[in-house]
Amino acid sequence: MIHSKIYLVDHEIAYLGSLNFIYNGAHKNYETRIRIADRKAIKELNSEFDTLFDNENYLEKELSEWGGNCMKSA
Repeated sequence: MIHSKIYLVDHEIAYLGSLNFIYNGAHKNYETRIRIADRKAIKELNSEFDTLFDNENYLEKELSEWGGNCMKSA
């Protein structure tokens, strides 16, 4: 299971860390995040994202399925 967050913005900026873009994540929780603007690092992150996204070992699921699975395990 991959739990890390990688936000890629226009192939120019990346954020890595625990931040969820929800109210608690932005205002109440103590979240970590690193902002990266180095072009070489962004290129490597894009490559890593593509590798993970295209990996046949990670099954594709609809967003509604993820929420349903979370509710079942709670």
